[in-house]
Amino acid sequence: MKASVVIMAGILLLSPSLTSEKQINGNVLYVGGSGVGNYTTIQAAINAAKDGDTIYVYPGYYNESIVISKSISLIGIVENGEKPVIHGIENETTVLIEASNVTLENFIVIYGKGMGIRNANNCEIENNEILYSEGNGLSVYQSFYNLIKNNSILENKNEGIHISKSSYNIITKNLVSDNVWAGIVVFWNSSYNIISYNNVRGNQHGIKIGDAAYHCTISFNHVYKNHGDGINMDGCENITVKNNTLHDNSVAGIQMMDCHYCVVEGNKMYRNEGGIMVQSSYYGYKQNQYNIIRRNNISYNKDVGIYIEFSIMNVFEENNLIHNKINAWLWYGSVFDTDHWRDFPLHPCHNVWHANYWSDWSHRAPKPIKGIVDIFIFLFDRWFYGFSLPCYNFDFHPATEPYKI
Repeated sequence: MKASVVIMAGILLLSPSLTSEKQINGNVLYVGGSGVGNYTTIQAAINAAKDGDTIYVYPGYYNESIVISKSISLIGIVENGEKPVIHGIENETTVLIEASNVTLENFIVIYGKGMGIRNANNCEIENNEILYSEGNGLSVYQSFYNLIKNNSILENKNEGIHISKSSYNIITKNLVSDNVWAGIVVFWNSSYNIISYNNVRGNQHGIKIGDAAYHCTISFNHVYKNHGDGINMDGCENITVKNNTLHDNSVAGIQMMDCHYCVVEGNKMYRNEGGIMVQSSYYGYKQNQYNIIRRNNISYNKDVGIYIEFSIMNVFEENNLIHNKINAWLWYGSVFDTDHWRDFPLHPCHNVWHANYWSDWSHRAPKPIKGIVDIFIFLFDRWFYGFSLPCYNFDFHPATEPYKI
């Protein structure tokens, strides 16, 4: 009796027709296999599936753009290191996910004429390779609670990952490399997104966050050898940038423009053109709207460690500034005319510096941080350069030894 049961089980496992029939009836479908019930295209299997079904796809070359309109799991079978390849057609997104609660795993998605992948809510996009799309590699638009993990997103002609009008997404452990524009972008009022443990290199900007994005966290990423900034922040607030390693980027490790209430902490920035650049972050005479830059290790940057341009009311504390060409520099440009004279800040050089370590200052006396204010005059519909004034901030309690960061 036991022998007959074992023999029957072996027959079921080895017979494609019997196993396929059972899987179709039991919410498991196959694409690219042999036998009854195996589909030749991924879209045909999706059309036959119901919510909650799982579709397994054998390695092969699938020349189609697919639309996932059901809550299913679409999983590529990996054989001898090979994954199934989905090659986009016409002007469509290669994988368009319209339904919530979709899993997409173990595919190579290439040559999207629009985008590589666009997803909905509560989706898991994991262990895929997304390559050579005409637009963005992966787009998260008006979408929430997605997990995007362990993907390789390479050589797309716009952005690697684009997140807009979307919240509560986790982007983690991805390789995002050599995309024509930015590697990872968070735009348009996106909030509460977490970008962590990604490897971001060789893009124009590594990570770009702006256009009123807020309450997002960028942490533990390795961002290097990008052609612009490692992390570029523009017009955002309440962003936490923490424990990232940023090096060998062609402009700044971190650039902040018009940012408020942001915290930049525990990052390592070295061998960039500039370590951190804080620009145009002046926001009138409101109080207690500081950007806080603290406990960062800023070293061996080619031009400047910390550069401040027309920015006040920021706090710089307990940073290590070590052997940058210039450890810190301030610049302000101000205009005097009859319409805008009130825009000139009453304290143009006011930032708070506290207990930073300076490799070029070994005294306990206050450390001066030098800068320039350039005054421009607008009269008779013409601009005139007026004059320059020296500008100083002071770190009144400089550290005598570097911090362990």
